[in-house]
Amino acid sequence: MLLGCRTAEQLNLISFAFSVHLETVESLVTEFKSLFEGIGCLKDRMLRLHIDKFIQPVALKHCRVAFHLRPKVEEELRKLEQADVIEKVDGPTPWVLGGAKLVTVHEADIKVTACRM
Repeated sequence: MLLGCRTAEQLNLISFAFSVHLETVESLVTEFKSLFEGIGCLKDRMLRLHIDKFIQPVALKHCRVAFHLRPKVEEELRKLEQADVIEKVDGPTPWVLGGAKLVTVHEADIKVTACRM
């Protein structure tokens, strides 16, 4: 004999629990605080990027930085290099991953933040 869902529930053969537990972002950040600190580098792991050989490499021309912002932009780039987010290259490279556009964001405290575009 084949029973339907509603009949099986009426005969107390099955029961449904419609309980949904929602976590707030704040509770997750509090519970897993170590995961939300720093820049989140994956260390001690080997990563292999599979790049299609038939795709043409892309390197975009950099955007000009306003003269009065250059010292602050250079300081921010040094910080990113020391944090191992970016690395300096001395010659041409076929790929500039993620695009080479640099956008400066002016904050209220005259701090310059570099971000990808």
